[in-house]
Amino acid sequence: MSRDDLLADLQTEVSARPVVPPTPPPAPRVDRGTGPATPALDLSWTPLRWSLPSVGGARHGVGVSLRFGPVAVTLAVR
Repeated sequence: MSRDDLLADLQTEVSARPVVPPTPPPAPRVDRGTGPATPALDLSWTPLRWSLPSVGGARHGVGVSLRFGPVAVTLAVR
């Protein structure tokens, strides 16, 4: 086969394929977490589990957690 024969075969293959329009990009995703921060106060009481007084970071978000005896108070910004 010559180079011209290969080129002719390639052109017939390309021209035989249907033209598929490109798909539009997906719509931007709305993230509901970008709004203003929401302060949260969490108070829990566990009568069967006592702890020494301690101060630490909040589990969810940015904030402070205070634990003493059966009571835990957490103030966080989510």
